[in-house]
Amino acid sequence: MFPALVAAGGIRDTAKAWIISLPITSLIMILAAQHGPLVLALSIFVTTPIQVGVGLWFLMHRLELSVGEYLRALVPSAAATLATTLGPLVIIGLNGFDMKISVLQAVEGGVLGAVFWFLAMGWTRHPFAAELAYLLGRAQALAPAWLRPALASMRHFLGEAREQGQAPVPADADSEIDLAARRDGVQSVWSAIKRRSGRLFDRLDGRQERIGDEPL
Repeated sequence: MFPALVAAGGIRDTAKAWIISLPITSLIMILAAQHGPLVLALSIFVTTPIQVGVGLWFLMHRLELSVGEYLRALVPSAAATLATTLGPLVIIGLNGFDMKISVLQAVEGGVLGAVFWFLAMGWTRHPFAAELAYLLGRAQALAPAWLRPALASMRHFLGEAREQGQAPVPADADSEIDLAARRDGVQSVWSAIKRRSGRLFDRLDGRQERIGDEPL
């Protein structure tokens, strides 16, 4: 959030956000610490939303984003997060909802969560799915022949990236799948950040030219 705010030209906004949120969150943590380490640890569920909320308000104002646009951009990530939690929850449920699980059960929960995460990447057309498809394409070119159809199916499920500047995948891999349509939720946010950061760099270049023209 804060790197995006700086890239959009809101360096002063970052200071304002900290000035507003830091005294409030510090007071909450000081009060929570009086009741022991558990309450102090739980206070993060209060302090974090405050810090994020204040920072997001400045960022959305700087990028001229509406609440609806922001929430729509979060839908794929929220779905992927919820899907990933299903893996460990299934293992814990099979263990009688006892949190004392073995190392093998922990590994099984992690693997199952990774499977659900991968499925959510493809179902929601998450922006990161394009990066996964690209990596699978590189692996497909190096994989043995018997493994390539499976990797091609995984790439087809994820969909292909069509963003500018992305390195091309091997030609033989491209011939096996079609390019899938991408949703514009996060793309609009990224475009706004690049547009704002471009204006910032233009202003910095103009200042450097003026400084260079001044006599020493």
